[in-house]
Amino acid sequence: MIQQGTDGLSQGDFSSRGMQGKDFLHFLPFNESALERQENLEKVIKSWLKNPEGWLFTSTEDWFDLVFTNPEGKWIWTPSPVFARVAVEQLCEVKHTFPNSQHVFVCPALMTGYRHKLLEKIVDSMFSVKAGCCIWNESNFEPLTFAFVKPFLISPPWKVRHLPAVDLWERAMSEVQWKGSHMLRHHIRKFWC
Repeated sequence: MIQQGTDGLSQGDFSSRGMQGKDFLHFLPFNESALERQENLEKVIKSWLKNPEGWLFTSTEDWFDLVFTNPEGKWIWTPSPVFARVAVEQLCEVKHTFPNSQHVFVCPALMTGYRHKLLEKIVDSMFSVKAGCCIWNESNFEPLTFAFVKPFLISPPWKVRHLPAVDLWERAMSEVQWKGSHMLRHHIRKFWC
């Protein structure tokens, strides 16, 4: 709101940013995925994963076709906020069809109300990094959401998210994201190993 000028309206500022006639939607990129908004993010995400060569980035077409071909698939979902709900629905379908599949979901935190509740049901861990941290520029304004889905366990508690270590791991994320990309990478790799 500050960058696009709406915040200044309450203080009588009618001449800054969006109020000058700049395109309002420039400040709300609903149609751009995280990979389109942040340079080198694809490389950063792959560096977090064990055996990164086995992981595949999905396209919109892949959500309905390719992801249903591999029972042991490793998929990275990077939808734009507009298509995120559809991506989450398809991710849920794939996970129920192939319980041993693994997924990483990455999306800017715009329009989260449309997908957040459904995503919480399926993921093992979900966290957000704030704009301005080592991997997500301040010019992106809103946080970047990450969700991880691992295969089911062979004994109780069945899902990785119910392990006590995952709760401790998630709590440490808020501090680690400000300590540099190397520390963040090391911390996230702990989850996958």
